[in-house]
Amino acid sequence: MSFLLHCTSKHSSYILQSKLCGHSGGIVQPCAMEDRRLLASGGTDSTKVWDLSTMQELGSPKSPKTHAASTALIWIKHENDLGKALFYGTQNGQLVYWREGKQDACTIIQRFVLVLIQCTQGLMVFEEISCVCIVNPAEITGLAFDPPSNRLAFCHRGSMVQIYTLSATMSLKEIFSLELQNVAPRAIAFGRMYFNDRDIMIFGLYGGDMGIFVAKNLTVDSPVQSYTF
Repeated sequence: MSFLLHCTSKHSSYILQSKLCGHSGGIVQPCAMEDRRLLASGGTDSTKVWDLSTMQELGSPKSPKTHAASTALIWIKHENDLGKALFYGTQNGQLVYWREGKQDACTIIQRFVLVLIQCTQGLMVFEEISCVCIVNPAEITGLAFDPPSNRLAFCHRGSMVQIYTLSATMSLKEIFSLELQNVAPRAIAFGRMYFNDRDIMIFGLYGGDMGIFVAKNLTVDSPVQSYTF
């Protein structure tokens, strides 16, 4: 169950606005879109998408592959893609890509039937595009996206950090990987911009470790490179 809190103008306090029921296990991470229209929630049972305007669960892919618990989520808006994309990582090292599906035209009666079943089954508006197993599979703990460079970064418990570029068709191409020494990364983020490159900030799961890695002159055509942090 997820809880949504609403900020009131008086004393900037929060009140309970709604409860979202649907998960049968623990919720690991929620992730809302920038426009706050959709919310994705990853848990030990599955990944779910919610419409925050109606507080209803939207439909998951019709035939999703069997995935482990969802451990990291991120919404991505590619400059050349009008659709909404959700990437999430799993406990067993899978990187899954869902995309907003196209709804077929239907009659008024069909639309009415869809509204009736929405509360119990959800509208099928997302489809699974890909599911890839990362190098040296382990629990994916963090995801980050840099819109100016269309780079997707993630880290996992196997002490690895990998950076990919997203093409116009949202396909992934690895440009380099980073092996950490004695650090289990918990989160990752893109930092300050230097010309066409950004710092990559890595936060450790244990001991309060934090590292900053600067990637210079990496392009889509760059060979895959490995570094020791």
